Amino acid sequence: MNIAFILTLATLLAAGLLGLLFYLRPGWGLGLFIFSLPFERIGSYALNPATGYPLIHPAQIIGAGLIGGLVLRLLARRTQLVLPKSLWFLLAFLGSAFISANLVRVQEVWEIFVWLIFITLLFVTIATLVAKLDKRIVRKALVITALLVSIFGLYQLVGDLVGLPTQATGLRVRYTKEGLGFTRIQGPALEPLYYANYLFLPLFVLLALQVETGFDNKLEGVTTVLVFLNFVLTLSRGAYASGVVGLVVLMVLLRKRFFGWAKKRGPLIAGLILGAVILVLAATTLSVSIAKKGQFSAPTVLKNFLVTKVFETGSFTERVRDQKLALKIFHEHPVFGVGIGGFGAAYYGCKIGKCVYRPNNQALEVLAEGGVVGFTTFHLFLLMLLIYGWRAFRQAEGEQRAMLAGLLAATVAMVVQSQTFSGFLCCLTYTWGTLGLLAGLSTTAKTTKVKGASSR
Repeated sequence: MNIAFILTLATLLAAGLLGLLFYLRPGWGLGLFIFSLPFERIGSYALNPATGYPLIHPAQIIGAGLIGGLVLRLLARRTQLVLPKSLWFLLAFLGSAFISANLVRVQEVWEIFVWLIFITLLFVTIATLVAKLDKRIVRKALVITALLVSIFGLYQLVGDLVGLPTQATGLRVRYTKEGLGFTRIQGPALEPLYYANYLFLPLFVLLALQVETGFDNKLEGVTTVLVFLNFVLTLSRGAYASGVVGLVVLMVLLRKRFFGWAKKRGPLIAGLILGAVILVLAATTLSVSIAKKGQFSAPTVLKNFLVTKVFETGSFTERVRDQKLALKIFHEHPVFGVGIGGFGAAYYGCKIGKCVYRPNNQALEVLAEGGVVGFTTFHLFLLMLLIYGWRAFRQAEGEQRAMLAGLLAATVAMVVQSQTFSGFLCCLTYTWGTLGLLAGLSTTAKTTKVKGASSR
């Protein structure tokens, strides 16, 4: 029997069984889904090992189970569907993607269209569950997940420094001290930049909760520190810049409390930042010394990587090349593009998952693949999601207010960083999980208080 068939059948069976479980225990499903979000590389597998495609992540299987469980609950009239107002713009984008797929008639584009249907259903499912269930499920799941993956990230650093094999650390060779000259942690994600992008979710939500409560929850305080250290150790330039933007958003939203909190916790914040810098320098020094690569000191290596030679790397030159290609494609197909997922598949004939042509800029990618119609509808969806989230934030109190602020900051940071990579639409389940969480909290009028938070 074909191994691909067996894996596909096992995947469908697992999703079906999870659907039955989540019908009975939807809270378990939501918590498990949040826990699975960072596991892009570790825990994933290819349905067809011979081709390595399609790649299935744990969050996708659990997400399918959540969708199935919600359908069963709707049929049994045990819950009501929540339709976020921003959904209509997402459906408009889905309609434009359908037209694009019909115009290009390429199999790979149709495969991505099926994925778009899945993430639309997942978006609605997460929003419904968050709106209907206890918000503490989201908070607890985020804390547990962030704590465990952050510990694992630090283990990757130490493990690589002491010489553990990549099979033990979970690092790709290219991000080890032998492959790069110094260590970049990536957690359970595919790349350090994706790991940093995911960390925006727990980092900003936990930071917002700390601002509201003043570190009353010691476990959340420790987790926030560990997540920040992991974020710094990814050494992702795009994530650093996007993180500043997200922090500004959080500061503006929580300005009545943020600056007082920062002043009160000034020594702790300064010590944390200084400690992170020292940790990066110490880790890089050890990596460079052990790997014996190059003639430069650790500060020089970091300076070249992060600043001086950033425009000379293959990463930068490839981005420039492919972004020019994206503009060329848009000029040739301005209305509906070449189909979502068709940047390489429709235009260059290469297979999804094997194509080297990626613009590494989400806005240009949508512009080339969806044309002006897809570009407009997709970004209207993001804009309206943020607007409705902001409106809900203004009316919320306590825990809900803090979590909305964190999710708004995380969403903005993720979108900003997505201008430096590809995959926001077709690959990254955690981004759609974040958008679903924001939509769910935005559509419920229920407010809850946390210790130390005053009414507004």
